[in-house]
Amino acid sequence: MQRITVCVRQILPHAGAIARAVACKTISLPSSSGIPDLRQPLFSHQVRPYSTSKTDSTAPPRLSLRGDSIAVRQQKVEAASGLKTGSLGMPDPAFVDVLDKLGENVVGGFILPASVAPGFVIDGKEISIPMSTEEPSVVAAASFGAKLIAKNGGFKTYPAEPIIIGQIQLIRPEASPCTPELVMEKLQSDDIERFLKAHALGEVAKLRSMTDRGGGFRDGFSVRKLTPRMLVLEFRLDVRDAMGANLVNMVAEALAPKVRELTEWDTNFRILSNNASQRITRATVMLSPASLAFGKWNGDIVAKNIALGSEFALHDENRAVTHNKGIMNGISALGLSTGQDTRALESAAHFHARHLGINPETGEKRYGPLATWTLNSEGNLIGEIEVPTPVGVVGRLPVAHPGVATNLRILSGDNITSENLSSAMAALGLAMNLSALRALGTEGISAGHMAQHDRFKQVVPPSESSKGSLK
Repeated sequence: MQRITVCVRQILPHAGAIARAVACKTISLPSSSGIPDLRQPLFSHQVRPYSTSKTDSTAPPRLSLRGDSIAVRQQKVEAASGLKTGSLGMPDPAFVDVLDKLGENVVGGFILPASVAPGFVIDGKEISIPMSTEEPSVVAAASFGAKLIAKNGGFKTYPAEPIIIGQIQLIRPEASPCTPELVMEKLQSDDIERFLKAHALGEVAKLRSMTDRGGGFRDGFSVRKLTPRMLVLEFRLDVRDAMGANLVNMVAEALAPKVRELTEWDTNFRILSNNASQRITRATVMLSPASLAFGKWNGDIVAKNIALGSEFALHDENRAVTHNKGIMNGISALGLSTGQDTRALESAAHFHARHLGINPETGEKRYGPLATWTLNSEGNLIGEIEVPTPVGVVGRLPVAHPGVATNLRILSGDNITSENLSSAMAALGLAMNLSALRALGTEGISAGHMAQHDRFKQVVPPSESSKGSLK
């Protein structure tokens, strides 16, 4: 048996100096002539020493794009990437300035199909839903689900108040006499809470404007102990028709200095939480089995199979992930078309789903489906969805991006509110889920899905579809 000690050195920049940390571990290896000598430096042939020289002739030139026009950036990126001149293409001249201001290091515009799924009957009103996605079967499934549900009276939705959470991390200094319990008691007292809210209103003009429109602080502050030396203060804002992330961040940053003064604890992170579990929108539908019949498939059998597929997702996390992905196919496509933060939508949805499932062996809550389908006593199919909708219809994109403004009007006409958008998202997610479960419980998902993919052959011949050349 051969025993060796392996050490890995890390070089970390700290306060302008170089700190070297060495981690060592002794391991045992069986004796074998085929084992390399691990006492030699690990990966030494792959590591290039850091050079402090300002002129390193062997280093490739650094690509810098800031301050350039879109045309110059295109030329630089095409040259650096080996692309033909003009490969990136110039966006519509009327749109160039908008794109350049919306993004960073912009070299053009990336186009996705702008589709519309018609026929959604939501709370008694028929609307069309704009969707931006490269996947034709997503829009087809949305339209088909909406048509089935419209035959049964449509969707009933229940949007929640647009509440968003802000967080301030507190760290106890070594010499601080204030215990976590004292800090928690102080920050949750009525007097201190009123003082801090008044301070934020005085410092953040956007908060005053939001309060004037019926939004602003909701509930009291909460303080939680994470470790003996770490607390988190949380507050909640009603952000009305805004998504609210920027406002919450500004409020947290305005509160932090006063929190530090009051507690004698250091404040560190000051930022929103993308947990939107207080911003849940619900939608429900009821379908008769007769409306589900098609071809050789009896409606009662279709309804039963959909309910069984839903139960599958309720008890199996692997299935629930795919179940929810199909729901988010639609919601993210609507979010993208209306200028929403689709990453926030996705993360909030999957976080909310973490306790919607049930372990069939222990009964404990775990990751589960955002939408469920059950049969009632009359044999009707009941569909329900609850999904976080951290969305906004005011801000820079609806004003600056003509496509976003147009899509919001397609969705809501002149009555554009975050509540309308939230209701449309929940309804769309439920329609997507119905279409997927109906297909999976009958003829399978591939037939319709691949039929939509056949459109690709009209653009790129099958012999060329796997090449993907940019040249």
